[in-house]
Amino acid sequence: MERRKFLQVGAAGTMGSIVSVNAIGAEKTADKGKVHYHDIVIAGGGPAGCSAALAAAKLGADVALIEQYPCFGGVWTMGALSVIIDHQNKTGLMKYIETKLRKDGHAGDFRKDWNKFVYNVEAMKLLLDDMLGNSGVKLRLHTFVSGVGKKDNTIQSLVTASKSGYEYWRGKVFIDCTGDGDVGALAKCEFHKGRESDGAMQPGTTYGLIGGLKDVQAMNAEMKKIFREAGIQIPYEGILLFRQDGMPGMAYLMPSHVYGLDGTDTDSLTKAELEGRRQVQYVIDVLKKHGGEYFKDIFLAATSPCIGIREGRRIIGKYYLTMDDMENGRKFEDGICDVEFGIDVHHPKKEEGMGLYNVKTQPYQVPFRSLQARDCRNLLMAGRCISGSFDAHASYRVTGDSVPIGEAAGVAAVMAVEKGIHPGELDGVKVREMVEKQRKEWG
Repeated sequence: MERRKFLQVGAAGTMGSIVSVNAIGAEKTADKGKVHYHDIVIAGGGPAGCSAALAAAKLGADVALIEQYPCFGGVWTMGALSVIIDHQNKTGLMKYIETKLRKDGHAGDFRKDWNKFVYNVEAMKLLLDDMLGNSGVKLRLHTFVSGVGKKDNTIQSLVTASKSGYEYWRGKVFIDCTGDGDVGALAKCEFHKGRESDGAMQPGTTYGLIGGLKDVQAMNAEMKKIFREAGIQIPYEGILLFRQDGMPGMAYLMPSHVYGLDGTDTDSLTKAELEGRRQVQYVIDVLKKHGGEYFKDIFLAATSPCIGIREGRRIIGKYYLTMDDMENGRKFEDGICDVEFGIDVHHPKKEEGMGLYNVKTQPYQVPFRSLQARDCRNLLMAGRCISGSFDAHASYRVTGDSVPIGEAAGVAAVMAVEKGIHPGELDGVKVREMVEKQRKEWG
């Protein structure tokens, strides 16, 4: 069948099977929606989504990457995270990104004894622009996934809303890198959300770009003490400054904990954005007033464009990672990501504490099966929406692990397309072998 007829038939079939479309019905969009076709369609251009797209494109695949915000990078850029955790044992794309940022003077160690490095947020934004812009991936910013066209347990298309109207993105394999499991939820996959006992979710954090700094490391050691000696409640006991290499006297401040946030609810997000910015300014005001010589000249240059979300939906996959797996250092035949970071839970409720609690774990692996949606045979997940428990998620959610998980999803998607099968039918051992091979290609 020639391509034009295929798209016409595919579009007609999709319109009749829309699972969810926001604002207006499928019957109204059927006559107006533009149809795109790509072998692999990725929703979410954060660390996992960018990695999935770059890994798939490196193998020559036809890939589309859809992102709701005006830049790629997700929490790296829009959330101004400024620090990458659990990078130290990674090869492949994660190592490539770190090496490139360090070489250009835009990244460095945070503390020698930590498994973290800090990076310049604007440099990260431009690096991703360059890498993706030269990858051959079809890029789309300012575009929000609002629905799914599904037949039986197979996704036919994603429905998006943007300034261009409603559009349809048909594909063979879909990867949910939205962080909140938006695609999986729209496709009616089972998911878990929040703590098993009460549904409570970890708080969000808004960052502030601070200027007028004299000695970031020395100031990091003083901030909690300043609040304590002034007898003032600190919003987040883990408050830290992350220097911006290449921007003297500037750093991103992580000062806030916004409780009661549900990142899958727009009203909740709206309240959280306002509260997060309020907390940033509040902390700066306290530091200026009570911080003495170190802090008297600090000022707020900007707040992060959006609040950082720690958790959302966790789509049920073919394997469900648990704390037991992590405490026992479990390895898998289809292990695609080696994790060394422990369980790191920011207290979901204010009355439980203003900080976080940690559970020591043994080095363990994320199996490919945790990326395979149980209820949708051509859907993969990558990033923090993969299959696992509340506590398990609090370990692998960090972006040093999102990158290799995304990398694996991208490679697996290509393998499925080339074999003419759904990713749910792939042999995880062969996926692991191909992922390991491809990581060497990044040098």
